[in-house]
Amino acid sequence: MSVGFEIDWAEREAPATLEGSTRGRLRVFVEGRPVWGQGHVWDWADLLGWLSWSWPYLLHENGWPHQLSMDHPADFSDAARRAVKAEAPPGRARLREELLAFRERHDLGAALHGAVCPPCWLVREGDLAWVGGRQAGLVPVELLRQELRRLGDLIAARLETFRDDPVAQELLEDWESRDELDRGELVAIATGFDKEGLARVFGSTEVAADQLLFEGASLHESPFVAVARMAAGDISPQALPALLTEMGKLPPADSTAIDELAASGPFATDPAGRADAVGEGLELARWLRHRLGIKADDAVDPERYLESWGIPVVRTELPSPQLHAVACWSGDHGPAVLLNSASVRHRRDGGRRFTLAHEICHLLLDRSAALPVAEVLGGRAPGYAEKRANVFAAEFMAPAEFVGARFQERDAVDDPEKAMRSLVGRYRVSRELIAWQVRRSAHREDLLPRTWEFLKSCVHRPDRFY
Repeated sequence: MSVGFEIDWAEREAPATLEGSTRGRLRVFVEGRPVWGQGHVWDWADLLGWLSWSWPYLLHENGWPHQLSMDHPADFSDAARRAVKAEAPPGRARLREELLAFRERHDLGAALHGAVCPPCWLVREGDLAWVGGRQAGLVPVELLRQELRRLGDLIAARLETFRDDPVAQELLEDWESRDELDRGELVAIATGFDKEGLARVFGSTEVAADQLLFEGASLHESPFVAVARMAAGDISPQALPALLTEMGKLPPADSTAIDELAASGPFATDPAGRADAVGEGLELARWLRHRLGIKADDAVDPERYLESWGIPVVRTELPSPQLHAVACWSGDHGPAVLLNSASVRHRRDGGRRFTLAHEICHLLLDRSAALPVAEVLGGRAPGYAEKRANVFAAEFMAPAEFVGARFQERDAVDDPEKAMRSLVGRYRVSRELIAWQVRRSAHREDLLPRTWEFLKSCVHRPDRFY
């Protein structure tokens, strides 16, 4: 994975004037292919100012706004419109402002004051970062940081000749001091909790930093920072210490078995591959069922497999019924899964088992990429990784093609309710999961209209079942 920023300077030699010193054409590349570029000459001094200001957000703000349902940077505008429309009228203005502020922090095009250009997003997801717009790719965050520093240094070098000029001096000083934020401010950016909220709970942002970064963990190595970020909005700041206390009780566990399994999987050479969340989830689930010798008509017990791999499942009551589980796999805590006994999903056995299957996907694929230290199911984990894990869990629990074929059998055509009851009993899953798996199967095209209507009646959102 590679990323590059190239400026073709208008003045190739040493610039003669401040106005002409940073003019040129900028292009952005991921894996050697262009993902963004300005066809006309622009003054990139503004970009240096934007980089200095947005630097801590580019490196430490993790993920897209939680209100947006999206898999790719190209989806941002449509997802933003849907989110604003879905918001109750009193909150729409505030949400628009939050989304605009996020864009100003993470869209390189926002640096081009007065220009109309497509977006070029720079958004962190775990140890990776999205770069680009309609054409975009994922690259390691550390590589992006190095390339952005190189870009900033290139622009700064062009301005150095004119350091006596007040405008150039301010731009250069801001760039040189871009990392000068205290730990409390960085923790607030990394968690999504505002500084005032953290200060109210912990006494000060510095105390919050001490507790979230204890045991010597850095900002993005701390599972406590990751969990705080993904739980933000779903629990109050006051409930955060209780959640962190439960995490802190988790002892280290031997990850050898799950590491070896992940290393033999279909995405071992490219755990960050981002092409098709649905396809990747299906492929991994089918591979794992085959690897474990599970027949198509066999039910699975995810907890039994987790325990056989040395990963404990700890039942506890977390601060919110909307949080289903917290999984942790840092060096000092876990791998382990905290299963929320108060979760609305876990009122039924099928919901609990789906949650644990979901966590298996993260353990196999995401520990070295989107979720390097922890995950909160029901919280604000990266959308692509969550969608893939949900698809995996459904396929691991009840294979789509077997389920779909069952509804083609004669007795199921005559009585789809009977077929549904038999599949729910066989796999110990919900009616909704079975319905969506039939929809996902190749057999969907052959279903009778009345069978389709029956399946539609089994889901919570029939408007999305088409």
